[in-house]
Amino acid sequence: MSKLVVSKSFNQFITDNRHINSICRLLHNYLRGNEPPPVWDKVITTDEINYITFRRDGHLSYLPDGKPHLLNDSGDWSREGRQQGKPSKIIRKVFTEKAQKLIKDKDFEHFHNRYISTYNDSGLMFELLSSNKIASVYDEEVCEGSGTLNSSCMNGDSEYLDIYNQSLLRILVLRSSSGMLMGRALVWKISDTVTFMDRIYTVLDWHEELFKNKCLEYGWICKAQQNFQNKREVFNPADGTSYDLKMKVELDTDFSRYPYIDTFTYGDEGFLCNYDSSLRYTYNNTDGSRDGVPEDEEDDHCGEIFCPIRDNWYDEDDCSYVDRGEYAGQWLYDDEVVLVGRYNYYREDESIVCDYHGDYILKDDAAYVDHLDDYLPYDECCYSEYLSEYIREDDAEECAELGWVFKYDCVEIDGVYYHNSVADKYRTVEEDESDDSVESDANPL
Repeated sequence: MSKLVVSKSFNQFITDNRHINSICRLLHNYLRGNEPPPVWDKVITTDEINYITFRRDGHLSYLPDGKPHLLNDSGDWSREGRQQGKPSKIIRKVFTEKAQKLIKDKDFEHFHNRYISTYNDSGLMFELLSSNKIASVYDEEVCEGSGTLNSSCMNGDSEYLDIYNQSLLRILVLRSSSGMLMGRALVWKISDTVTFMDRIYTVLDWHEELFKNKCLEYGWICKAQQNFQNKREVFNPADGTSYDLKMKVELDTDFSRYPYIDTFTYGDEGFLCNYDSSLRYTYNNTDGSRDGVPEDEEDDHCGEIFCPIRDNWYDEDDCSYVDRGEYAGQWLYDDEVVLVGRYNYYREDESIVCDYHGDYILKDDAAYVDHLDDYLPYDECCYSEYLSEYIREDDAEECAELGWVFKYDCVEIDGVYYHNSVADKYRTVEEDESDDSVESDANPL
């Protein structure tokens, strides 16, 4: 197999995004000759395409198999014989079919969005507006699309937004070249040194990456996951790290109507925060109301905490605070909470899994091991061949499949790890080649 070749500009994109996208990280390791995985010909292929570079219109340009790689008089790559296509579709072609099955669709989607946002802005324009413009932005007509902006529950509800007309708030707006609204995000001043960009609403998914690029430009942090969950998890574009951050904003909260608030959902008189569901008020409604704890109910449940999972009250000593995930910032009954590393999660949170050892770990830190039908931490796995349970119809021989295998069920042969179920096959090949060599040397001329 010939080596995959990419242009300097595309290689720079891969390098810049290797910390936040797993596809870029794989390609970066391959192009630098880094490990893992040890069996690159099982992961990367040039059977269909090679010599990849970017195009300003947001496409990837490549040379199909069978076309000669030509240079023009200046030494640059010639466009003769080259083709182009959508980033998510083209980048899949550099991975083998088996490797594609192990890469998550969301990673290909994130690669696509990052790429387009880097190389194609289509004349889009940003505006950073003061708080007194927020209500009018929410009433603007939105461009057609399938993104979160089109389905936002607060579109057209400017009469609920008085709480946003305060000095610590601004709104970042994305517009088309004709001035149509394409995206928006609230921007909160948390302190003199911390500015936080709230949930991003856009017409097209890849526009989210444009907002994150603005965070990098302005030195802001932003919401890590663009949903109503994970209220405490923030993302710093400057170093590509995500972490939990408790945030509190002091502002006037005495109004007749209130919006649904994505991140600063909890509060009391004179402040909002993102971390304490036991506070008097929650802002989860879309009809202009906020939920509050009645005085008589507060007295009846003194020393108790309400668990939304079980729809019941429990002694506060029998409840645990959820640090991350779906119910981050809330208290749940102990039986509904599990420890993942140093943080508490709701036990049914989709971002965690119970691994082969019975421990809970983040799904992003785990590999699905097919031959065990279970998850294992990446540091206990090797990406190699294992003996599948499937049988070839033509000759009924057992097939070797590519995938994640338990490291301690493997052996190393010539620097490559193989599952014990297939290791003998490779030993046999080596021994046969060795025997042939000896016999050849022994024969007289």
